[in-house]
Amino acid sequence: MNRATESENVIVNARCTRNGGLFEIKFEFRNGIWEAINSIIIMEKPHVVTAPRIPTFHPTTQILPTEIRGTISIGSDYPGCPYCRNRSFFLCGCGRLCCYDGVDRYGYCQWCHTRGRLAGKIKSLKGDVQQRWTEIPFNSASPTLQLAPPRVRNTLP
Repeated sequence: MNRATESENVIVNARCTRNGGLFEIKFEFRNGIWEAINSIIIMEKPHVVTAPRIPTFHPTTQILPTEIRGTISIGSDYPGCPYCRNRSFFLCGCGRLCCYDGVDRYGYCQWCHTRGRLAGKIKSLKGDVQQRWTEIPFNSASPTLQLAPPRVRNTLP
């Protein structure tokens, strides 16, 4: 597993503690800290086997598994869980994130359906670096896609 660099944003899947809804938390490296900065709902795909399809010309995403280590925090602009608006999260022993109200000393994990006492700080998370693939104007002789460069954030001292 790769370790995320400071110029990459990392996406980590999480579930709502209240209803089990799936969402993503976006982390960005700011001032030496990995901060949660955004969250969006993910629609779960039904487990259906389909016949292979001809590729369409919509942009796709390349997902690169990675890990973030160090200080992990909640940014002031983090909107919280998109389902219940809890502004915090916890890491279960199963290795997955769930939203957290910041009050209760116990958490219920919607991934593994266990309840446990919450303690300590999160020191690392496994997630994905997402690099967007963008479409080149279609050329019937050679339809290709190109990788867009990762977003680089400039910081001033």
